Amino acid sequence: MIKNILKNAFEHKNLIGITTKDIEWDQSIIGYITNYDDTSISINELDEFGFLIGNVTYIIDDILCIQIDDWYMQNLQTIHENKSMFNPNLSITIWKTGKELLIYFKIIKENEKITRFFFADDNFVIGIILDFDNEFILIKNIGQNGIEEGISCYRINDIIGLKYDGLSEQKIKLLYEMNNNTKK
Repeated sequence: MIKNILKNAFEHKNLIGITTKDIEWDQSIIGYITNYDDTSISINELDEFGFLIGNVTYIIDDILCIQIDDWYMQNLQTIHENKSMFNPNLSITIWKTGKELLIYFKIIKENEKITRFFFADDNFVIGIILDFDNEFILIKNIGQNGIEEGISCYRINDIIGLKYDGLSEQKIKLLYEMNNNTKK
């Protein structure tokens, strides 16, 4: 059965994920099969931003699990198909705290930028500013997969920095717009 799935993915150029005995169970290699024979496959792996990062050959008998067409791969396929729109030179990171960020909040809110807000102890949230005043900020939380995850209110003085238009934020924006059928 595994050989049929792999051969089909190779022939139809379908995105596929595999876990082998040499990879942790919570990780997998995702990409396109570029070579197939009865004993091995080569996969051109995709990174999280949809870029092909090189071929790796695997022995078919070492494959423990195959994933096909799950939500992560569907998102990665979308990212791969739209990777040309990503621009690493757009990234803006601001390391200021609390009320020093208020002037940036206005611009970010007006442009509905998906933003990463940094807090102490390496914590962060990603989302869109819904509202803010001199003490609090209201954020529509958006997950790495572009899905809305509720609304949170934070004290502005707890924020130590922010980032928007980085590759991660561009990727999340693409998935968010796809999930909500919007395009800004």
